[in-house]
Amino acid sequence: MQPISYPESQKALQRIIQGLRSMTESLPVRHALFRILASPVYANVPNPAAAVSAMDGIAVNSSLIPDALVRLRQDQWQFINTGEVLPPQMNSVIKIEDVQWEDGVPVLDKKPNMLQNVRQPGEDFEKGAFLLTAEHQLYPQDLSLLLASGCESVEVFRKPIVNFIPTGTELVNTMAARESGKILETNSAMVAGLVQQWGGDLRLTDLVPDDADDLAQWIKISLKNSDVIVISAGTSKGTKDITADVLALMGKVYFHGVMISPGKPVLLGAVSGIPVLGLPGYPAAAYVCSQLYLRPLVCALSHIPYVGPRSVYVAAEEIGPRSQDSFYRVNTFEVDGQTYVRRIEGGAGSIASISGMDGILHVPPQTAIKKRDGVRVDVIHDRAQNTIAAAGTADTGITHLFSLLRKSMPTWRLLFWPLQTEDSLQSIVERNAHFAVIGVPDKGRDPIDLFTKQLQEPMHRYRAFSRTSGILLREPTQNASLKDLPQYTRIAIPKGKLLLWQSLLNKENINPDHFQIVDPGLNESQMADAFTSAKWDAILVDVRFLKDATTLLLTMQEHLDLVIPESHTVLPPIRKLIELLLSEEFWMWVETQTGCNISQRGPID
Repeated sequence: MQPISYPESQKALQRIIQGLRSMTESLPVRHALFRILASPVYANVPNPAAAVSAMDGIAVNSSLIPDALVRLRQDQWQFINTGEVLPPQMNSVIKIEDVQWEDGVPVLDKKPNMLQNVRQPGEDFEKGAFLLTAEHQLYPQDLSLLLASGCESVEVFRKPIVNFIPTGTELVNTMAARESGKILETNSAMVAGLVQQWGGDLRLTDLVPDDADDLAQWIKISLKNSDVIVISAGTSKGTKDITADVLALMGKVYFHGVMISPGKPVLLGAVSGIPVLGLPGYPAAAYVCSQLYLRPLVCALSHIPYVGPRSVYVAAEEIGPRSQDSFYRVNTFEVDGQTYVRRIEGGAGSIASISGMDGILHVPPQTAIKKRDGVRVDVIHDRAQNTIAAAGTADTGITHLFSLLRKSMPTWRLLFWPLQTEDSLQSIVERNAHFAVIGVPDKGRDPIDLFTKQLQEPMHRYRAFSRTSGILLREPTQNASLKDLPQYTRIAIPKGKLLLWQSLLNKENINPDHFQIVDPGLNESQMADAFTSAKWDAILVDVRFLKDATTLLLTMQEHLDLVIPESHTVLPPIRKLIELLLSEEFWMWVETQTGCNISQRGPID
């Protein structure tokens, strides 16, 4: 058999890989480190399971504390430590360092905010939350995430078994025997380390002399418990190189010899459907051929992705200076050939953020990072090339759409950062996001009009669905309008709804200074729940999160659109995302959501 070209050998290898079938097994979470998930994982319980203190301090009820200097009664406070469940009658925690004491009694000089230093139930993730995709490799932080979510065992791909058969009459396997002039067999140690790195287990057979019958016997033994067989040496054209002849009699030889250096004598065949790789005996050639031919075989069975080291990326955001060394959890992603880095949201108690990070960015004290600065990252995962990045309006419907994409294309990753509409469109202009999710008021100026002159290419726009928001008053008034509300009415508005609020004011011809706008610092679900005890006069909130929407002052429609640069619409995950957006499955889900509709769903001119 004549040597073939490297591309031809890779085609032959891929044909073998297409016929491989991975096996799965269930493992206790604590024993699943570095294994690959065979199915997605959802949270069995929320985290935290109850409202807990984020600090050591005292628990109080902020609603019962006046604004002025106050000396707390014994029944108004109690000590609480970090992680302890908040008593049901309390709704705030004051750091112990911020408490003044007089004769063992706490004295407050300012009113604490509601939910101050309190981690809410499900703040990290809710019960049923989508945690990890199939094909995800489990790292130490993932085990903590799985246990915190109530998962005791996981379904993973079984480690492929690689049987390594060292051949050669001249070989020995101990240092003592080496003194007789024999050669110490060392390639198995190197290949074992590579196989372990790629997610497999290597099992070493006895040394096999240059004898066809002995080699055939060990191949037969190895077939009983192998996913891949590796035969070391005996692949050249010498009188003692018998591997190709034995394989030809027992099975099939796909190629014997490839036009590469080092590693020309490499051999690939199969016996009873089990791939058999013949490695050259020289260590350098054996290493190169292991990378080129053994790694794809093992990784196809173990589902371990192969990644290369990278360390310098471009900042996709500005990071202000701080007084201390800062270590940010970051994600990396590639847009138009440039690799960017962006911080992950999440407090120190967030297990999900450390599970999802690609690396850690160290920023020294008093150092500011500007957009497009080069930054050095300590890389944990290198997943930038198979990542789609998006930014914009956060919504449970958009989250559901993204979950459908992750299930459909588990080898691709989608990262999303909540940003205001203008900032997300600016990310497209700056080419550091693949697409944006924007909120568009039903009545008012289209926000994309402000960016028309800055856009470098045509934009494709798809309406996902429309949602309904409303003004909920603490003290409902019949036949009232916004204009009838008292001046400086305190209304809590999430950052993501500021554009909708401004549109509403323009429609009603109301001066924004008529109201006192409060940033609640909570998501809409938490904000609606907190309204009964908060100091706000009204909230602007999605009706999906209200138990009773009959007391709304008024309602308004907002459309959620995906804005995608034309050059990005050819990317496989983007095409799939559009397909899912237009699918019956997504339509049926949206129809179950209060106040949402898809009557305008689809492409927009």
